[in-house]
Amino acid sequence: MQPACPAWRVTLLSGIVPGAISHISTKAAPMHYPHIALLKTKCLFLVVVMHCVMFYATPFPFWELYADTPQPWADLFTAISGSTLIQCFMFASGFLFAASWDAGKRTPLQHALHRGRRLLLPWFGMGMLWVAPLYTLFSIPAFGHPADATLLETWKSVALGLFTDHLWFLLVLFWITLFWIIALWILQKLGRDTALTGGMVALVAALCLQNYGGWLKWYCLWEAPSFILCYYMGIVAFRNHEALNALCRTRPLALGLGLTALIVLLWPYASAPVSGWIVSLLCALLVYHMFLLTAGLYPLLQAFAPFAWFERNGFRFYLFHLPTPLLVFMWLYKPLQLPPVAFVLLNIAITLTVTSALVAASRKLEEKLGIKL
Repeated sequence: MQPACPAWRVTLLSGIVPGAISHISTKAAPMHYPHIALLKTKCLFLVVVMHCVMFYATPFPFWELYADTPQPWADLFTAISGSTLIQCFMFASGFLFAASWDAGKRTPLQHALHRGRRLLLPWFGMGMLWVAPLYTLFSIPAFGHPADATLLETWKSVALGLFTDHLWFLLVLFWITLFWIIALWILQKLGRDTALTGGMVALVAALCLQNYGGWLKWYCLWEAPSFILCYYMGIVAFRNHEALNALCRTRPLALGLGLTALIVLLWPYASAPVSGWIVSLLCALLVYHMFLLTAGLYPLLQAFAPFAWFERNGFRFYLFHLPTPLLVFMWLYKPLQLPPVAFVLLNIAITLTVTSALVAASRKLEEKLGIKL
């Protein structure tokens, strides 16, 4: 395990440099890292909310269904979510991966096989048996999926990793995890497994993928640049978490305000590659800081039944939540003609209800068949 470094060095390296997760479902976060469990649960829930809001955002390439008039608040919510949610989840994934990696209980090959089972099997199974049939049945337009595509065409697109919808996240998480399994193994063999060397490897890999990976249209390989950095910052945060946590607790206001000021200062450049990466890293650090300081609420939240249920089922909820928001918009937006906020709240309520029922049904099916999906 990498020795701890002074708090000032942690802060400096974190600013220049959030997967594989030991267990990707939110219930698997180690109990002695409650802030990481909170962070993961929050990210998964807000992604579901974001998918109910995006219909009112200004059109962009990865979403096909929109309301007649974009709403500024939806643009703001979508922009903030796009720079924080998956990035913070990647940070948390890197944090927990480092805990597992540094424990030394698995070989690199065992890590890779474990992550493949946890990430690739759900991607392929959900893509072929859930996403492809439903999007074809209801003629849902999506990125990589024309509304008039046949089931055979959709299956082919899923198998080639060209149509992934919300499952892109699983593929990106797998590739980044595999990259760091290989990279950390090589760095350890060379005796160079330090935060500085790893940070340089992360930056070079992200820049190469950003500048030369545009032709990698399959299996979401081209979407990984910023997440490579977020994931590694989670690794660095775990390896220096005692010093980092001490800094957060001794200077909570100064650190929080400082990170916020930097984010606000750089926000106008958040859409550009490198400056956008910095914004995402700063956001991940700020969210880590906030959830560390509020980790004392974790036992209270666990006593709240809906939170405890979502924490146990968050990953499965994420897998099943689409295409419900899309169908709600397709079927109810024009007939109801509700104000934007009212329709978003209705969409969230329907999506949470339907997806909760689907998750519960999948659990019952597991029990009946005596299997563990």
